[in-house]
Amino acid sequence: MRESRRGAAAPMFCWKWLSCLLLAFACLPLFAASHVTFLSPAVSGAEYVNGFNISVKVTSPDIVKVKLSADGFPFGNELNAANNWTIFYTFSNLGTRNLVATGYDASGTAISTTTSSISVVNIKVVDPAKNATYSNGTPASIAASAAVTKVLMLADSYQIGAATARDSNGQFVITPAYLNTIGARTFRFQGFNAAGIKIDERQVPVYVVNLTFANPGIGASFVLNDVVTAQVNAAGNVARVDYYADSYFWGSSTDRASLFKISQPVTIAGSRVLYAKAYNASGTLLSTNSLNFTVTYPGTSGGGQNKWGVWLFEFERVARMATTHEQLAAKLRSMGVKRIYIKVADGTKSTLSNGYTFPLFDARVPAAYKAQGIEPWAWAYNYPANRSSPSGQGETLYQAAKSGYVGFVSDIETEFETASVANQVAVFQAFSAARQRAINDGYATSAFKLYETSFGYISYHSGVAISAIDPYVDGHMPQTYTVYWGSSAEADQAGQIAYVNQQYRNLGATKPIHHITSIERHFDSNGTKHEMTVPRLQTFMEYGGAEASIWVLPEAGDGTGEQDVPYSSWNLLTGINWTANAR
Repeated sequence: MRESRRGAAAPMFCWKWLSCLLLAFACLPLFAASHVTFLSPAVSGAEYVNGFNISVKVTSPDIVKVKLSADGFPFGNELNAANNWTIFYTFSNLGTRNLVATGYDASGTAISTTTSSISVVNIKVVDPAKNATYSNGTPASIAASAAVTKVLMLADSYQIGAATARDSNGQFVITPAYLNTIGARTFRFQGFNAAGIKIDERQVPVYVVNLTFANPGIGASFVLNDVVTAQVNAAGNVARVDYYADSYFWGSSTDRASLFKISQPVTIAGSRVLYAKAYNASGTLLSTNSLNFTVTYPGTSGGGQNKWGVWLFEFERVARMATTHEQLAAKLRSMGVKRIYIKVADGTKSTLSNGYTFPLFDARVPAAYKAQGIEPWAWAYNYPANRSSPSGQGETLYQAAKSGYVGFVSDIETEFETASVANQVAVFQAFSAARQRAINDGYATSAFKLYETSFGYISYHSGVAISAIDPYVDGHMPQTYTVYWGSSAEADQAGQIAYVNQQYRNLGATKPIHHITSIERHFDSNGTKHEMTVPRLQTFMEYGGAEASIWVLPEAGDGTGEQDVPYSSWNLLTGINWTANAR
């Protein structure tokens, strides 16, 4: 029992002692927070030009003064409320300085302290920054202490500029000589006092270029057929800038005032590279710069949003597949076809000499395709004004809109190559007027598009006035018939599309480009047979864009000759994925 009582008393003594100890600690601050902090210099480790304000913020009412020291050496001045806790100070020694600010109460007891390590310099390079891309010949800005009266600028060991006067910001600004050697260089900035003695030097490694992009921004993204503006800041004796998108020439400018501006629509989707090449007046290449950008296709996210289509020449030729337009529309819908181009006229004629009548006036035909969710477009083979009446050809567009077709394509080929520009333009002026009349009369809306279709390799047919026609149309549809262009072209569907795009752009096309391919059979001069395959057709459609299309719907027969599209060619059309995304 006694041991038990003694054992019970010991813990009671310990708890009393522990309670007192905890109470004593509770009265102490958990952290020794500083009541003095540096406002200037604000950033520890940064460079400061000699001769600057040193100021502190005091947060304790007990602090009546702050004393400063640098590397253990006290300042002669102290900070207090009377000088707003600020003094101006010039160091006698440059380099890394370790500052200490200590706050004292009225009795002279130090109660709080703070530190900051800075680099004190006589000159500080404001621009260019270290490791920056530097546009050749652009000004450099240098902040300097009052002791500095002159600043020299050197590229490696060669002097390229000097300044003895300060600008309105108190900085020395040097516009250096143009550098013949670009690439990685080291700029050296040397500060001198009134006695001509060098009192400081700063080195700034840079990468010198003759031009930098002002537009577009690095990593910019565009939608296919957007118009992209390219501009560069060019230094020195740059007289001309050429632009390339990947390997395709985009344009050239000699207009320095506009920052060598050009504008081009982007016609190839994917990850792209824009190159700018700067030349002097003699044509010598001075510098090249590049940036990456991306191009996406509109309306294709999630699949099935394309407007891929097929072309119909004469309905009777597809009789083995369908005997009515309703039957054909249902077949095309089951495949996933979104659009059909139906021939409605040859020049001004909708009825041929052999008695065949195109469905220009038959509203039931476009209605049959609309009922299946397929866009019915009209197309006509057209002639320049010296061969056929422009107004008469324009009337076919008006009548097509009246019958219910939702767009119109004008097929212009050999006859346009030798016609004058005026005779070519007159036809499209008539189309444009007819479309506006159809809109005014309520047969069409502004969504009714007018396209032209012509040769794929248009540069070999430069008589077709693409640049003059371009203002009157909403798009171009090159006949990119790779089956006729040899084995290498057949194997590179995407490359051929890009090549045709560039040809059209070079001839002045600014509107969207939508490609047509052919599934006709072709025999070359050696008798070798060339035919489209399902994988190549799929590639073509995806790279040809959201309005790519196929010439022509297969015939009823099983012909084996040149340009035949036998009934078996339906396997090509049913073999591709019509809901795939355009690239």
